[in-house]
Amino acid sequence: MCSSDLTAGSRTAHQDLFSPVRHRAIDGFADDLRWLLADLGRRDVVFVGHAYMGAAGIVTAVADPGSISRLVLVNSCARYRTDPERGYSAGYSDDEVRDYRRALTASNAVWHNEFAPKLNGPPEALATFVTNARRSDPIVAATVSSAVFALRSEEHTSELQSPDHLVCRLLLEK
Repeated sequence: MCSSDLTAGSRTAHQDLFSPVRHRAIDGFADDLRWLLADLGRRDVVFVGHAYMGAAGIVTAVADPGSISRLVLVNSCARYRTDPERGYSAGYSDDEVRDYRRALTASNAVWHNEFAPKLNGPPEALATFVTNARRSDPIVAATVSSAVFALRSEEHTSELQSPDHLVCRLLLEK
């Protein structure tokens, strides 16, 4: 099993792994995952991805069939933006994304204080999220948020090779 949530840009990963150019899209995180699996000589893994890393797992499984045999997606979403033309309303509106990005540019802590209350979960977990978010590098946070809000992994799900992927999605309400 390969579990990935300690990705480039996280406080626990080596800072040289992060690239504001490569990681501004989910493909950069998927590339990292493919490189990691290749470096470890691993194939046919069960991948557990949390949040946007679930989408990176989907992109990896499509780009490199045989690398991932099963996907377990926890609190993952195919996209985080509402798309009225496609009838998709579970995400954030363009106005909300613009406001979040403005707040993030102004202050990382302010952005996370505004974002966390929109999540659904135990108060202790939300408090931990805000505390950790305040410690994150603002450039990393802005880059990752660009990747998250540009995410459209529903376009890749129809290309998955294995019909028996396990998808666990715990819905987070706005």
